[in-house]
Amino acid sequence: MSSDALDFNVLNDEMQSIVRDIVHEFDRAVDKHPVWPKELWRQFFIVAEEVGEVQKAVLDRIQYADKSDIDFDDLDDAIDDEMIQVATMAIRFLYNRRRN
Repeated sequence: MSSDALDFNVLNDEMQSIVRDIVHEFDRAVDKHPVWPKELWRQFFIVAEEVGEVQKAVLDRIQYADKSDIDFDDLDDAIDDEMIQVATMAIRFLYNRRRN
C-alpha cells in the first residue's frame, strides 16, 4: 500500500490509539505554541528537550524499581506521555521542514 493512501483502519487498535494521541498532542502543541522556530538548532533542541524528559522518566522508573510503595502505573504512564511528546515534536520538526 502506498503511504499516500494510508488507511489508518489497517492499524491495530493500539497503533490507532497511539496515532490519535500524537495527533491530539500535535494540535495541543500548535495551539499552545503556534510559532515554530525558523532556526534549525532551536527546532532540534525542542525535540532533544523532550527526549531528555523521557530519559528522566525512565531513570525515575529504574530508581524506584525496588520500592514497594511506588505506583508504577504512574511512572509507566509518565514514560508513555513523554514518548508521545517526543513523537509529536519529531513530527512537528519534519512537518515544518517540509513546509518551508
